[in-house]
Amino acid sequence: GTWTSIIAIPPSASGAHNINAYSPATTGGATNVIFTVGAGISLNPTSGSVGTSIVVSGAGFGTNDKNISVNFEGVSNPIATVLKTTEGAWTAIFAVPPSTGGDHTVTATVGSTKVTATFTTLPSVKLDMTTASAGSIITASGTGFGPSQKNISVKFDDTELVGNIAASSTGAWTTSFPVPNAASGS
Repeated sequence: GTWTSIIAIPPSASGAHNINAYSPATTGGATNVIFTVGAGISLNPTSGSVGTSIVVSGAGFGTNDKNISVNFEGVSNPIATVLKTTEGAWTAIFAVPPSTGGDHTVTATVGSTKVTATFTTLPSVKLDMTTASAGSIITASGTGFGPSQKNISVKFDDTELVGNIAASSTGAWTTSFPVPNAASGS
């Protein structure tokens, strides 16, 4: 007879593993199939702004793999180093470095093993203070914009306060402006 079953592969080191199907009623005993586990990584979350904390989870690496380098596209030094694996699995945490908006490759490398996942940097604006009186000077900082993006503007409700802001090559910008007269409240 025939049958089908869905199985979940448990945490395993990279390489070949046996999968057996066995029944005492089967003539000839167990049936073996070779299944190969390969390395891979996942990110959580997969998008966010500069400074967002990211968890990188690796699986299917070698049990003796040490010093796994985790890199973020455009950053010359590793953003994390994993010292060892447990059954081929590991976890590392890093903060998204200054980067332009859009997709970036996160890479985990050890020896000849190199695996990737994609992280999307989203634009973000922060104010140095969120409550102030009219006339106070506020500084706004943006990250995750396009490289050298031009014509960025800051608006208060629908009124443009500052225009023609240009982002740096890493998608960051800063500008200051006085708080305009407005009714109190949010």
